[in-house]
Amino acid sequence: MKLLTLVLNVACLTTCRAGYSTKQWNQLQEKSKMCQKQLQLPKESDIPARAHRGDVTNDTELFKKFVLCESMNMGIVDEKGVPIKQVLVDFMTEGHNNTLVQELVDRCASGELGDEPHERAFNYYKCFWRKSLKFDRLV
Repeated sequence: MKLLTLVLNVACLTTCRAGYSTKQWNQLQEKSKMCQKQLQLPKESDIPARAHRGDVTNDTELFKKFVLCESMNMGIVDEKGVPIKQVLVDFMTEGHNNTLVQELVDRCASGELGDEPHERAFNYYKCFWRKSLKFDRLV
């Protein structure tokens, strides 16, 4: 049983980390721990891992609040959940094409994102991850 748990954890780390630079991954991990504590998530919660791999199917209130918390702590959204485009571009450009990142950020940050801060942050997140599938093929 312990071996299975170890294999699953290694697989998750490999999958979850795909697409992030070491610097980006370290920032995500630091902010993730802060939000786990703030939202009182149990250590075994899969919310951080799911958020880091772009799981847009998890639309629970707690997941949305985690996305908002982590995004605010990283400075990529403001307290209203509104994306801060330049910070997003600066963060995502590392290891990716700047022009494509800018287009993706602009596309997802424009339009109606929702009424509540956690809805805005999540809707931006959802758009970014859905559209980034096309983006990944272009990079």
